[in-house]
Amino acid sequence: MPFVSDLKLGKKYENISLEYLEYDDIIEQPEKKFKDYDFGIVLNRRKIYFECKCDRLAHDTGNLAIEFKCNEKPSGITTTKAHFYMYHIIGDKECYKIPTKILRKMIKNGEYDREVSGGDGWRSRMYLMKVSNFQKYKVEKLD
Repeated sequence: MPFVSDLKLGKKYENISLEYLEYDDIIEQPEKKFKDYDFGIVLNRRKIYFECKCDRLAHDTGNLAIEFKCNEKPSGITTTKAHFYMYHIIGDKECYKIPTKILRKMIKNGEYDREVSGGDGWRSRMYLMKVSNFQKYKVEKLD
């Protein structure tokens, strides 16, 4: 899918993510190029930052893809300042709120299946991790 379409899809799922979260306020992301996190909230006067991922393949593969490099430069899990990953599996309509520190610990401990290339032009490197390892982080929409 072209970058612009991916960007629109990402923004859509950032808004959907808010349906799973309690918050007092939303932290607007700066308009300029910004890689620290995708969106943020304020809850009980505490700022909490999120990466938001929507995956079209996880439904079929059973894997989450966690980017760590793009264009031969650190990115994704390596550079984010987010506290959590909101990971949406398109097709299953499932969402997982995974602490970034847990993902980093699992990667450090080699708890992933393998590294693969993917994304636009195959320029990204990602760790593949089994969805089944994250069931306790599955979240439901709030009423």
